[in-house]
Formats: sequence, C-alpha cells, structure tokens
Amino acid sequence: MTMRTTLSPDIGDTRMTDAAFNTHPRAGTRIPAGGGRPWPRRRRRGLVNVLLTVAIAAVVISGIVATAVVVNNNVRAQQARLLIGVAENRIRQIYATLPQFDADMSGVVVTGMPSNAIQSQGGTDVIVTPWGGLIAAGGGATPGTGVASGNRFWIVVADLPEAACESIAQSFLNNNTVVGIQVLGDPTDTFTAMTTDAAIQAFDTPAEIQAGCDGGTDDRVGIVYRS
Repeated sequence: MTMRTTLSPDIGDTRMTDAAFNTHPRAGTRIPAGGGRPWPRRRRRGLVNVLLTVAIAAVVISGIVATAVVVNNNVRAQQARLLIGVAENRIRQIYATLPQFDADMSGVVVTGMPSNAIQSQGGTDVIVTPWGGLIAAGGGATPGTGVASGNRFWIVVADLPEAACESIAQSFLNNNTVVGIQVLGDPTDTFTAMTTDAAIQAFDTPAEIQAGCDGGTDDRVGIVYRS
C-alpha cells in the first residue's frame, strides 16, 4: 500500500520574502533599492583612505607655504641689512675728506647701490628695501630730519613687516659705530634726537623694539651713526 503525504494548509509558504531578498547575507549589508549590488567593504575603505590622504596633503602643503613665507621674509630682511651696510659705507667713503655730512644724502648714496635696490619715483631715483619701502639718509642726530652735521648721520628704513623690523633693529644693538636706534610703529610718530655718546645706553631695548614693531607694514627703523 502506497502512502501519500500532503502538506497541511496551515503550513505557510516557504518561499523567501522580499525582506529576506533585500538583506545581504554579509553582516547585515543592505542591497540598494532596485536590486543593485552593494559597495564591497574594500572599496569603502579605499575611499576613506583617499579622503584621508587628500586631507593630510592639504595640511602638508599649508605648512610648506607658511614655511616658504617665513624663509622669504628672512632672506629679505638679510638683504635689507646688507643695503643698510652698503649705504653706511658709501656715506663714509664720500664724506671721509669733507668737513660735514649734508642734510640730505639719499641722492648721493643711491649712485652706489645695487640696481635692484633703486626705483624711480616722480623722476627721482630712490633706494628701496626688498618690500618696496624707502631707505633714506641724512646728516644730524635726529633720524628723518636732516641737518648739516660734523659728527652724526642717520639712515631710516621705512615700511617694514613686523618680523623684519624686529630683526633689523636688534642687529644694530651691539654695533659700536651706532650712536642710537629707534623704532616707530605709528606713522604719526617722529624720531627724537640722539646727540651724545650717552645715547648708546639709551637704545630701544629688545622689549621696546618688539612693542614698536607693531605688526603693521609701516614700521620704521632709525639708526644714528657716529662719524
């Protein structure tokens, strides 16, 4: 006798539901609607690595640019100091046999300066720093105010960035040919006279230099030399 087995009508349909089909067998990864394949984990990790690499590269590039700016300003400050030295030596050579320094010596000094430090402004050649600020020279003990003098002359460097202002000013603190040095950060301020050897003890201190070099682009350094 052959036995025949029939399914009870209570037993539910054993086919997989849509929800079952929409769940990837790997760790609950969802298949996109429409039946597309999910991104493999390896591909997702690769995208994250690319984004991290781009972010790190951006930080590195920013650091390189910032370093380049600092290096460039340091080089320019060194060039400015060299120009000041050339101007000083030029004045001493020209006036070595003359009884006194002229009130305005910028026109005399410009003839001995490097060509890249000379600009024509209003038909007159002037001496400029690597930043384009003026370098002026004159006789007397008050920077920026020229008078004929038998024992003093000055050089003023204008429109310096803060860091360059500080480094240039401080480089003259221990110069035995310098009577005094002053820093002005406000364009309305004026230099004061430095007329005696005692002014050597009245130099702007490093703290005063730092305060005077106030971070603008109009900082000025005035240097007074003895003959």
